[in-house]
Amino acid sequence: MARFASDVSEGSAPLEVRFDGSRSFDPDGTIAAWAWEFGDGTAGTGRTATHVYEEPGSYTPALTVTDQRGARHRQAGSAIAVSSPPGTGDGEIGGLVWHDADADGRRGEDEDVVPAMVVFLDENQDGMRDSSEAATVTDSAGRYRFVGLDGNRPYAVTQELTLGWTNTAPGLGAARQLGRPPGRPAPSPPAQPIIGGQVAAPGEFPFQVALLAAGTRTQFCAGVFVASRWVMTAAHCVDEGLDPDSLTVLAGTNEVSRGGEALKVVRIVVHPGFSAEASYANDVALLELGGQYMYPRIELLTPAGAALAAPGTLATVVGWGYTSNGGPSSDVLKKLQARIISNDECRTQLGAHIRDVTVCAGTPGSSEATCNGDSGGPLMAPFRSRWKLVGIVSFGASICFQPSAFARVSALADFPLGAVPAERSGAVRVDWSAGKTAEANFGNFR
Repeated sequence: MARFASDVSEGSAPLEVRFDGSRSFDPDGTIAAWAWEFGDGTAGTGRTATHVYEEPGSYTPALTVTDQRGARHRQAGSAIAVSSPPGTGDGEIGGLVWHDADADGRRGEDEDVVPAMVVFLDENQDGMRDSSEAATVTDSAGRYRFVGLDGNRPYAVTQELTLGWTNTAPGLGAARQLGRPPGRPAPSPPAQPIIGGQVAAPGEFPFQVALLAAGTRTQFCAGVFVASRWVMTAAHCVDEGLDPDSLTVLAGTNEVSRGGEALKVVRIVVHPGFSAEASYANDVALLELGGQYMYPRIELLTPAGAALAAPGTLATVVGWGYTSNGGPSSDVLKKLQARIISNDECRTQLGAHIRDVTVCAGTPGSSEATCNGDSGGPLMAPFRSRWKLVGIVSFGASICFQPSAFARVSALADFPLGAVPAERSGAVRVDWSAGKTAEANFGNFR
């Protein structure tokens, strides 16, 4: 079991951090190696390690320990927040970054803050952070602060948004607010006897979409919003050179036959390593839409949070797939809880098709399972008050029994992070007209 601590969690660049992995242990053996990931692309070894963060930003370190028999365990730590060195002026700018869940540009009492968001002073006002521009990171309370600024010159304060976030306050103008605003979830309906499971409440999974044959209400796969104009699905749903004009994304409804909004697909991006012949390895794809939409997006599970997909985790999968083996598809969205199992256990049911880029969930032999039509939909784990995307429905037994196999999102996160450009944020111009202390707050929708 990997366990470690750091002597500091925030500070100004260059920031020296000492990591100590001596709390790691092996109850039935001996730890033979410690391998560090510092979160900035560099690595180290040894029971203890020292690293200097030269650039401002938010970095998540991790430690992997290996015992004398080759068993391993990886543990991610808390983010290290590195800000630019303070100046020598008398000006100060601070503020709050919050999750604008209803996208109204105002912070409600129940809206959470956003930690670990990079805020920077955009010297050339191009919306992108350059290495020479001062930056800092919001703390656990969503707050940031710049000190030592020149109180005689104006500043443009903005953010470096990560995948899935759209800035609503101050925002970039009304033209950005396309699509339909998110709705409030309705009360859950009674449980009903995917195969099995329960009917999902309207608005319970607002990021879920159906893939339809263009011009019809015929659903063949599913997907999820990961950004304002991007949907993530399974590669096997859209491979073979599929024409984007041949499909439509249906968003904003739990029922395939009625309601919702039909969205145009303009581009299909399949993972370059996808292979149907190689056990559906890397079974993820992205659909670029013809506009930007304010539907909620699900957050991707990255390697730093891989422990959230550990065996034993109770996850949830949703879809409109077959309600019985070879039977009809469901018109209404259904949900099913499935416990994540180890790949070794999964191989006893699904054989060598299970790879490191696959995650499995379900009780072997259970007749409640994902089935045809559920492909591309999400396997999700609860995280605080929201969901994390753990997997994408990929394949299962031919008779639609559990367990089911999913593309492992934490192992494939580099694909969407590299293919989907982060959105630009609005900026607040500070001219010191109200004194030497200024406040600039940002609301972001996901």
